[in-house]
Amino acid sequence: MPSVSIWHGTHDQTVKSLNAEQIADQWRGAHELLGLPSEETINGHLRQAWSDPHGRTLVELYLVKGMAHGVPLASPADTALGKAGPYMLSAGISSTARIAMSWGLADANDVSMYEQSTTIRNVDAGHDRIESLVARALDFAKSKGGQTRGDRSTEQGVGKVINDALRKAGLLK
Repeated sequence: MPSVSIWHGTHDQTVKSLNAEQIADQWRGAHELLGLPSEETINGHLRQAWSDPHGRTLVELYLVKGMAHGVPLASPADTALGKAGPYMLSAGISSTARIAMSWGLADANDVSMYEQSTTIRNVDAGHDRIESLVARALDFAKSKGGQTRGDRSTEQGVGKVINDALRKAGLLK
């Protein structure tokens, strides 16, 4: 069974926070995880995590303080993944980078870079790191969802979702 990362804004007026809690409860039940979660505050936001006996996090719930309905971005960061806009909300935490880390596609240094703002900008280095993360995400998606029919490749499942999202964000043509 896959691990799951659930994100919800504390000021979301579109979807009730109870939904996020119920999703976490359902996945905890599916993974047979009992007990209380570990809790930490990351950039002012609450993260609850439930792990298996080996310490692997299987269910995590982020409650993004003050955020309405949308995707949390660390858009003030010099190498942010995404720009604030409708439903893409600057929250000082990057769901994209943190989910990529939970999938093994990024590490703590990547997350730090995407969430940290510095006074000296190195756009080329940031762009190369973003392209590296995107390439790893695409490789992962293709290994899980890509299929070939005749002479043309079709994208399905998680691969299609990731590719569509990257195209919408302008990171992929």
